[in-house]
Amino acid sequence: PEEQAQVDQVLQEQTDQLQKQAQSKDPNQRAEAIGNIAAIGLKDDPAIDETLRAAMNDKDANVRAQAIRAIVQRGGEEAADQIGMALKDKDVNVRLTAVSDIQDDETLLQQALNDSDPIIRDLAKSKLDDMAYRQNK
Repeated sequence: PEEQAQVDQVLQEQTDQLQKQAQSKDPNQRAEAIGNIAAIGLKDDPAIDETLRAAMNDKDANVRAQAIRAIVQRGGEEAADQIGMALKDKDVNVRLTAVSDIQDDETLLQQALNDSDPIIRDLAKSKLDDMAYRQNK
């Protein structure tokens, strides 16, 4: 129990540091922080969820892409809604990250079939085809 308390404290300190870094003026620092926060942050920490939601609205596309990847990695009820938002992002790389991270959500993949970018449409179709193949095995 004492060791776990020490581990939790270290994780919390690291998370706090990453949350500060996520506020940096440097977009590369923000993207790095968001990417790392999902890996070490506690699953049920609402402050992390809030940081990731805020990052979804960052002016830098790399930060938004890292945010969607982190949200998917953490899972939870809001993940599908956040992916849906990312599919409407103006930056193609954010949308591509979102589609890449969709596992078995047919509705989101169907939505991605209507994307303006052919690479995203092709990836969504490929993932839907894979899903259909696995379901018919």
